[in-house]
Amino acid sequence: MNRRIPAAVGVASLAVIWAGWLVVTPVVAAAGPSGATLIAVAATYRAGSLICHQHADRSFHIGDVQTPVCARCVGLYGGAAIGAIIGLGWMRRRGRRAKRSLVRQTDLRKVLLGAAVPTVALWALEHIVGVDISNLVRCAGAVPLGAAVAGFVVAWVAGAPFDDNRARSAIH
Repeated sequence: MNRRIPAAVGVASLAVIWAGWLVVTPVVAAAGPSGATLIAVAATYRAGSLICHQHADRSFHIGDVQTPVCARCVGLYGGAAIGAIIGLGWMRRRGRRAKRSLVRQTDLRKVLLGAAVPTVALWALEHIVGVDISNLVRCAGAVPLGAAVAGFVVAWVAGAPFDDNRARSAIH
């Protein structure tokens, strides 16, 4: 068994727990937490403020309480949870093969760029063209990017063999 798999399981678990906690936090906040729970809720909203604009009109609300991050970030983190699980499954399947083929960085770039297209396109439609984009669409558009990044991170942590095709100079 690959010794790096437990670390990859840990990374994937954190991605799933964080995504779930982002959805649960408003429910817990609405219940009027105290003690350690209040500290956890406050820390989550504070962490959210460091990585997200938290605009109320661009965020989901559960009941009357806003999520700690905007709809696009919810999609990124939700996608990351999905991608982390897929990455673990991919590594498990790869581990059963006798020959482990390299993950080509050119393929990695293509997947990541393709996964970013919905997020970039929706952002451009909203901020450049002026189209009104719903929070649900913002969220859904970000899922592929979050999934792709987390899937590759988990695979890398698990020891997936990535090629090294750095640009070679004419001297070599």
